[in-house]
Amino acid sequence: MRKFYKPQKFLRLAFTMLLAGFASASFAQLSGTYTIDTSAATGGTNFKSWADFRNDIATNGVSGAVTVNVMTDAVESAQLSFPAITGASSTNTITINGNGKFIQGGVNDGVFLFDGIDYLTIDGLIIRNTNNN
Repeated sequence: MRKFYKPQKFLRLAFTMLLAGFASASFAQLSGTYTIDTSAATGGTNFKSWADFRNDIATNGVSGAVTVNVMTDAVESAQLSFPAITGASSTNTITINGNGKFIQGGVNDGVFLFDGIDYLTIDGLIIRNTNNN
């Protein structure tokens, strides 16, 4: 025996499922000015660690030019790999202002691995690798 549902119930269910799909897949792309400040929590326009910044930009991409001001020195325990960033272009650039601060890590091959990222400028950042390999 076949059941026929009222079209209104079907449309309501389909619309609800569609909204749930969009809500779970929507993330905010980065655009504007941010900081990396280890003395404050990640949230709003601040990242507590380089790893938080890397994860956010690699996952969500950019929708406009992004400037990151480094406010504190940092020690990272793992290499930071920067893949190609969705939305990055000659107008949607990514600029890291190091402000004379340092990032330090004891990892093989380098603290940063640039694995496809384009339109990135790093200015005034001291990068230290304490690994002797």
